[in-house]
Amino acid sequence: MNLSTMMTVQDAIDQFDAASMAADKNHGQEVERCMDAFAAYLLHFSDLFHDEEDMDEERMEEWEESLGAYMEQLFEGDVEPPQDLGSLTLDQLDPEHVHDFLAWFILRETDGDQEAVQICGEVMREWIGYLSGRGWVDTAGKAAFLEAIGGAVEAAQRTAKAARLLLRFVRMGSSMSESVRRLPFSDFVEGHARLHGIEGQAITLRFAEDGPLIGPIDLPAEIVALLKEGDVMDVEVGRRGEIWQMVDIGPVYPASVHVEPEVFGIGDADPD
Repeated sequence: MNLSTMMTVQDAIDQFDAASMAADKNHGQEVERCMDAFAAYLLHFSDLFHDEEDMDEERMEEWEESLGAYMEQLFEGDVEPPQDLGSLTLDQLDPEHVHDFLAWFILRETDGDQEAVQICGEVMREWIGYLSGRGWVDTAGKAAFLEAIGGAVEAAQRTAKAARLLLRFVRMGSSMSESVRRLPFSDFVEGHARLHGIEGQAITLRFAEDGPLIGPIDLPAEIVALLKEGDVMDVEVGRRGEIWQMVDIGPVYPASVHVEPEVFGIGDADPD
């Protein structure tokens, strides 16, 4: 797989943006938003620029909060993107960067918006086609990137749908019986949980690689069919008596991206 060692990623994005805008202004605006988001991912989250080990926890939290607010404004078209990828050249890109952009970053920044995943997936396909047409990526590279995009979009669409159905399920009370709902919560845990196992219509979770199993948590068959072992959920769960239930749910990330299980909160307070 060979990509240009002379063309910078920023110039390739800018030229693609300009060509897309000239061909169709409405679509060009979609292209610009997605490519700006891709540049933000590369600059702030990829291994090409960012080293989390250089930041302490407090600085990391402040940085993520400010970046999250910026990305929300960017997707709404309220700000101009200030980032520039500098001298980063196309040959430094890897299909995994495109995969993680679609299957993690877009899910994270849009709260699992399936339409955003679909649109940005199409834009990335167009960009790879544009690079190929200019001779900046060879046939093997084009195939590798398109394969990564296809896998990322399929996985992200699956988990985005699962997250949407889970949110509806949680808001409807997680199908708890009235007798169980009258019980106070004795424990709750929130954070990034990896789906450890699926048995029938129940799942078990881990909030740390060596942490205890949480569950079983009963879910509708329609939702369980969309989940796979290794998926990671931004979730809060609580226990009433001996029964665990979901209390809140955010994005669900496919197992194909690396998201560390992590506990954000744990205690015996009653979320109700």
